[in-house]
Amino acid sequence: MEKGHDSSTSMAASELYTKFARVWIPDADEVWKSAELTKNYKHGDSTLHLTLEDGMDIEHKLDDKTKNLPHLRNPDILVGENDLTALSYPPRAGRPAQP
Repeated sequence: MEKGHDSSTSMAASELYTKFARVWIPDADEVWKSAELTKNYKHGDSTLHLTLEDGMDIEHKLDDKTKNLPHLRNPDILVGENDLTALSYPPRAGRPAQP
């Protein structure tokens, strides 16, 4: 088993990172870009198959060492929510804030 991953972590990731899930990916020009998964993530995958908001299909390569997945976006119902307690995935200390 990979360091930092256990079966509960991989199970949770495979349940959250499914087709149509929305994520934030880092971007050199815009800092963050919104994307939607076009294929379910499975533990051990080295790339995510995504569609950007402009309709472009891309493969987002995961870091070989950390295999960190991109930040999940909040559901549409919570977009623009000012009450941080209502967010599904609130920003964590030490991580870049979501746009």
